[in-house]
Amino acid sequence: MKDRLHIGAAFLSAIVLSSPFFGISLWSMTMQTPQVYTQSSVLTFEILNATIRTDRTETVTLFPNGTKKVHIAYSTKEIPDCRILKFNSTKYFQPEDMKAGATMSEIAQRSTPSATLKINPTAVSDYAGSGLEPPGQILNPVYPPDVSPPPVPFLEKEKSGNHRILYLYPGTNYPNGSDPFQVNYMQPDNWFSYHPKDWWKPWAYIVETIHAHLNRTVIDDYVEGRLDAAEFLGYSLSYASMSLGLAGTVAAFLAVAMAGAFLATCVCPPLVVVFALLAIMVDSYRTDVAHSAYTEADWIKHFVQTDEGDGFCFLKIRQGTDDPLAFNPWDFTIRPWVLWRCTRNYDISWGKEREKNTWTRYNVFWECADYDLGCPWGFNLRLLDPTYSRPNAFTK
Repeated sequence: MKDRLHIGAAFLSAIVLSSPFFGISLWSMTMQTPQVYTQSSVLTFEILNATIRTDRTETVTLFPNGTKKVHIAYSTKEIPDCRILKFNSTKYFQPEDMKAGATMSEIAQRSTPSATLKINPTAVSDYAGSGLEPPGQILNPVYPPDVSPPPVPFLEKEKSGNHRILYLYPGTNYPNGSDPFQVNYMQPDNWFSYHPKDWWKPWAYIVETIHAHLNRTVIDDYVEGRLDAAEFLGYSLSYASMSLGLAGTVAAFLAVAMAGAFLATCVCPPLVVVFALLAIMVDSYRTDVAHSAYTEADWIKHFVQTDEGDGFCFLKIRQGTDDPLAFNPWDFTIRPWVLWRCTRNYDISWGKEREKNTWTRYNVFWECADYDLGCPWGFNLRLLDPTYSRPNAFTK
């Protein structure tokens, strides 16, 4: 009897497995399951004469429709005056965002991070600060001027109160009394409205989003190899700082962004943390470009550079949090201190990426002690003096 039951069960199983509907269902389940690849490594950053090792985990998810998600997680406990720094970047790629014909092995080889990344803050600040207009007051937003509509088709992309920014549609336009010109992607109108035809002038305006104009010199230097990715990203963020009325330096922009421009506590980390963030952003940027299967120069020319040689990037500084974990107002050996746990969120989009609402999302988390209890003079001291250091009030 038992043998008959076994034979019957085997017969029914064979019928089910041989059914064409089962085969279709199994194939469908296999094709709809995302494929996930993970790669872990250790990066070394050289910043302000400090060597910092950072754990790095890259996770790539391939979806059946061709979409790719790249998530990179960084973590380090080796930064002076910072108990821990964590950074996450996430970007989605559509099939049209990636170079046709590239294989996964080619992309993986290009996205392998360098063992050591050096950041030279002085060179970045000097280059980005040249030729800029006098800085305004810190955190004084620079809004786009109220201009007349251009004599070509345009779009009012963003508007907040009396402030708006005008965009040109991609395609060929034929303005009256002017030669035809090509608009590569939907961009702020720098032909008629904002610094017309000044392809060499860096500028930035803010409405809901920071619109940073990348001048032709910087893009040409990057494309032709005279600048590396760290310098190019540094200059891009430096130009973005002008929208906040800053002096046009990457240190100022990242420090204010990490201090929380819209938070009452205004907790700013040590300057080495600011440049560690820049180093991590550089590695994330280079990895994302590699996943598109383009070289860095070709990617800039395809996605960012306009027909006139300049370009644009767009940034959002989203609300973060500042939570005090510990407080000691009576430690007279090293001054009163507060241990803060802080989070910040940023989005960045390059050139034509914004047309499809493609953004790289950054999430930053760190814990550090504030020996000045959030006072404004302490913030300025950290921002302007790279040698300013304090003893640790806690164990790493």
